[in-house]
Amino acid sequence: MKNIHFIFAAIVLLLSVEYLTFGGGFSVFRILIFPLAVLGIFLMRGLHLRQSSVILWYGLLFYFVWVIGSNYLIGNSGDSITYLLIAVFSFFLIKYFSSFPEKLNSMYRYTYWFALPHEIVYLLILAGFLSMPDYTMGYSMRFIGFHRDPNFMTIFVSIAILSKIQYLKVSSSHVVWKLVILGSIALDIWLVIMGMSRGGILCLLACMVLQVLSFIPGKKKFLVAGLMLVVAVSFMMYARQFNEVSGSYQSSFWNMLARFNNDDFSKGSGRKEIWQKNMHDIVEFPLTPLGTNLEERPDAKYTHNTYIDILLTSGLIFGSVFVFFLVSGQVRSISDVLKNGSETGYLVLSLVVVSQLFFLSLLTLKLTWFFFILLLHNLSYKKIPVPDYAGLRLSPKFYKS
Repeated sequence: MKNIHFIFAAIVLLLSVEYLTFGGGFSVFRILIFPLAVLGIFLMRGLHLRQSSVILWYGLLFYFVWVIGSNYLIGNSGDSITYLLIAVFSFFLIKYFSSFPEKLNSMYRYTYWFALPHEIVYLLILAGFLSMPDYTMGYSMRFIGFHRDPNFMTIFVSIAILSKIQYLKVSSSHVVWKLVILGSIALDIWLVIMGMSRGGILCLLACMVLQVLSFIPGKKKFLVAGLMLVVAVSFMMYARQFNEVSGSYQSSFWNMLARFNNDDFSKGSGRKEIWQKNMHDIVEFPLTPLGTNLEERPDAKYTHNTYIDILLTSGLIFGSVFVFFLVSGQVRSISDVLKNGSETGYLVLSLVVVSQLFFLSLLTLKLTWFFFILLLHNLSYKKIPVPDYAGLRLSPKFYKS
């Protein structure tokens, strides 16, 4: 079974650069991650799902059949192909999470590399090999790193930050290596600030607070949470004086504060009107998926909201069921992190991604589906009692091998 763990590790690491494309529709996901997922399913063919995971398996099967079939029938063949690939990828994850749940606790060893491409870009800029304007977006000088969008860059770096914090908590590595990790956390936080993603920063701070509270025993959590709240409110009051964005990346911290204070943020960056328009279309056709392809709906705009995208691709009725289980998975994961601490620290990584579903369109990001499945797996895990000996049901062929 070492091969399957190697495949899982490779997939997780490749997710950090899944956005890279090579022209003609080829991407890291299609040419590397997807084939590895297919190979993984083949290698795990002798492993049986836990009883609780069977429900998740067939529930997602029904969901994907509906999304793929209905989008194909209404002419969104591109969406159908995309979700077919995502379905296979998702079934690999369900199989792996069900068969090797103990491996999730060490997942941070792979995800703490997620910021490396962006760190390299920034260090090369400091060394003079690259030009900062080539890696920023617009007059606001928002750093995009190795990605093309500062909001998405913030997601990958946030995952790395939380993974490194988890590593420092549970690892017994040499003190020198821990100091290196601390330095990289400081660098990653600076990259997030330079990205100036308002939703991303808020979600990262919330997840860092949740992670810190999970390390604190008993009622001390409430005392620490209160102190953090006082500090946060005091800082927000101080930050109110900054309301103009400078054209210099050297003022990134003050630019970030200004983006929180400007009128554009208080009005939702115009997204409220976009959400209202899309929800009107969804309610008008509750059973029919409309798709997220803007060419098919000339009067529509980019939604900036994954929940709305789910409703657009699967219809109001089926999409609402999926959204309900996603929200339930988030609630249970927060509870599990606070109760079990480092034993469920990997769930914080999923929360920093899915907490941004309300601000960004992340539905076609394969990393999003990775954490979707993780949340849904946690929601179903131990829901149906199974005997201890049923944890891994292996075929006779496996025992012979």
